[in-house]
Amino acid sequence: MRVQAFLVFLVTLCASVRAVQPPPVAHIEGTTRLTSFGPDGSVVAQQEPNNFCLWISECKWAVRLYGNTNLPNGITDVSCDGTNLYVFVPDAGGTHLVRGSPTPFAQSGSVYPGRIKVFPMEMGPIWWAYCSSCVIERDGPIFDFMDLTLGRPQSRSTVNVRLVETNKTAHRIGAVGACLLADDSAPLAYLQPVDLRDTEGLTLLTSCKVLIYSTTDAPKQMPQVRYEYLITVKDFGLKADGGPFVPAITKPALVSDYRAPMSGQYLTDHWLSAEERRAALRTPVAEETMHMPRVKFQKIALFLLIVLPLAGVGFARLLRARKARNKTN
Repeated sequence: MRVQAFLVFLVTLCASVRAVQPPPVAHIEGTTRLTSFGPDGSVVAQQEPNNFCLWISECKWAVRLYGNTNLPNGITDVSCDGTNLYVFVPDAGGTHLVRGSPTPFAQSGSVYPGRIKVFPMEMGPIWWAYCSSCVIERDGPIFDFMDLTLGRPQSRSTVNVRLVETNKTAHRIGAVGACLLADDSAPLAYLQPVDLRDTEGLTLLTSCKVLIYSTTDAPKQMPQVRYEYLITVKDFGLKADGGPFVPAITKPALVSDYRAPMSGQYLTDHWLSAEERRAALRTPVAEETMHMPRVKFQKIALFLLIVLPLAGVGFARLLRARKARNKTN
């Protein structure tokens, strides 16, 4: 009986160990290439391919964008840990005023609440193609993550998504074909899968195009493609260790924090938790950067308190003078 009990315990322990193991992280290396078109459909410009790396695990993801790595700020990390979004530039340094004195920092970052925001340049197409499955699951309105409605007469913060098929499958990496539409059903952008490959038990989107249409065309005209992002996967693999879903701050950094209830900047050597952030807001260092809007409001209020009474006095004198002239007339 003791042996049987021990075997049952051992099997249960092994099963629990397997259960707590984190899911594998998919690692992708690829390129994006931007092509611009004129009103007649001719190619106006075509950029050289930009390299990127991507880590995905369920609703967590991280993208490393490579610019000119021979220059400062050539690398930008954009990631999501399932709760917050991070943008981190490991080589963006400078100085920041603390109590009136310039204080140096060597890295810069931003943190946003949620899992979606405006993703500029090639980050928007990359996010849509590989990181959006936990946000875009069905047809309906979605936050305008590429600012596609910016040039339209009625700019809105949401667009409508229409999927070709379900976008959340356990054995697929990469989005399905989908279209983003304005409120008047005019097409704004289209994600077109180009190539799929079965690898390591998964269906991988190895190539796709994101077509962005002109936002100034008349509703009755055929939409014209203005930009095309071609995304191509060069390498793929599964890793057992976790990905860089929260960028590592290794040097003094200036962080712009947009989480509620108040946004602002502070110097730090790590990403602050909610409790640390509340404490940082109460420090004199934070007062200089976190409450600038409040200081401006106080100055405006003080100005109005001084000017309005004087204006009222002047207006009263003007009325009395007008009454006096009316009596003499």
